[in-house]
Amino acid sequence: MRTVFVDLLMAALFAAVAGCGLTAAHGSSTPAPQVPSVTPGPLPSPTIAQTQPPTPRPDRFPACVITEQAPPGTLRLVWIEAGDLWVWDRGQAEPYTLTGSGDLTAVTLTPDAESVVFTRQSATGPELWATDIRGTDLRLLAGGLELTGVIELQSLSPDEELLAFTHRLPAQGGELWAAALDGSGARRLVSQADLMAVIAEPLADFATPAGVTWIPDTHTLTYDAAPGFKEDGIYIYTQRQVLTVDADSGAQDMLFGPGEGGQVEYSPDGATMAVITPESLRFMDLETRAVHEAGVDYFATGYGEGYAFPPLVWTADSQALLLAQPVDNSGATNSDVATVVWRVPRDGSLAARLAEYSGFVLSFTISPDQAKIAYWRAVAPLSNTRELHFAALNGSAQIVYETGDTLEFRGWAPDSQNFIYSAGNFPGNARLANLCGEPVSLGLDFYLGEPSWLDPNRFLINRQEQAAFELYLVESGLPELVLNLESFGGYDFAVVFPEG
Repeated sequence: MRTVFVDLLMAALFAAVAGCGLTAAHGSSTPAPQVPSVTPGPLPSPTIAQTQPPTPRPDRFPACVITEQAPPGTLRLVWIEAGDLWVWDRGQAEPYTLTGSGDLTAVTLTPDAESVVFTRQSATGPELWATDIRGTDLRLLAGGLELTGVIELQSLSPDEELLAFTHRLPAQGGELWAAALDGSGARRLVSQADLMAVIAEPLADFATPAGVTWIPDTHTLTYDAAPGFKEDGIYIYTQRQVLTVDADSGAQDMLFGPGEGGQVEYSPDGATMAVITPESLRFMDLETRAVHEAGVDYFATGYGEGYAFPPLVWTADSQALLLAQPVDNSGATNSDVATVVWRVPRDGSLAARLAEYSGFVLSFTISPDQAKIAYWRAVAPLSNTRELHFAALNGSAQIVYETGDTLEFRGWAPDSQNFIYSAGNFPGNARLANLCGEPVSLGLDFYLGEPSWLDPNRFLINRQEQAAFELYLVESGLPELVLNLESFGGYDFAVVFPEG
């Protein structure tokens, strides 16, 4: 079978803070999963690295601040271990199980963190279920004879009434479905035949829904048909069309045909769709469907057989995109490329040049407050010695925070003051730092992946080897092992606060 790779470098397009901050700040004949009484579960022994808070440094970034520790909310974790669903409010109670069937495969929390959605692979086929956080309102969302393969969760509609999911067929390919979160029913929205009728790759043997997103304030999904092949080989998939389906009526439409569309990102006000391809950046007004070409010379950088897309993010007022665009296409192999920061209006007018910096194209990362940008550059061609830079997005300030071996920027905290970076080769020395202070080593003996921030001073990181899984909570630079599982099936989290 030919292996299809989705162009994952598009994931670096938009800055996002993982997790929920909510109060929480953010027909089958198969019997229901067994719901036992509340059962305490084992807590892992904490492992704490002895670290110190950041100390001030002379080359601090202008207007930097040390974020004060706000009263933290409670970390709520849900996870699957050995096919059973567990819940834990850290520091408030012992873990407890919500199901005892042993056949669960995936889990997610609703945005208010008061309900859990999970999938199970029962003896008669895949099923989708939901329950409240105490397990007292268990309801079947989807299941039955039409579902015969594997259910993969997508996302909740903006009003949280519907849940989109992919049904992976037993043979090959998939379908797009939606289920009502109240348990009132589910329906197939896009069949395998529908996908094959519109697929942009004529040699494909089957298709799977890809790029599934909800249009803001609607029950309409956008998606594409990703190709699949029976023959051995490698195929790099990049979205090249934009299809829609109304989850209420089932009506299908095509916004951009084969070769015309791309991946989509919506403005905060939900009025505009940015359409991104390796060669172009366009804006569509979702009410009038008028399309405007971006007023800037936009292109992605060739990266092996795929593409590295320059980082961009919508401004808070939805009027423009902030874009860090290299001046040429050498960024995948050149660690010192001039990169211009642009403000790109959504109405198609000419972009405004804000600043120019030089570094490795894939390292440029815009801060959540959209005032700063981080990146690294090598001190010489082919050198592993790098400078970690921080600069104002408008060009008014710039500092070299550190020079060292194989420095990598790992992500901004929500306050745009704290951040994580690593130094040295694998597994790397992960460090928590602040624009005002010296870094603090986290003392971890494994490669640091993408952190999931709970607030400016706390984040989650995980390590997984086959079925074994470790989850660490890092608070003010102190890592604590909070989950240590031998048979892991997925997890989700939120931060919850007492009512009132």
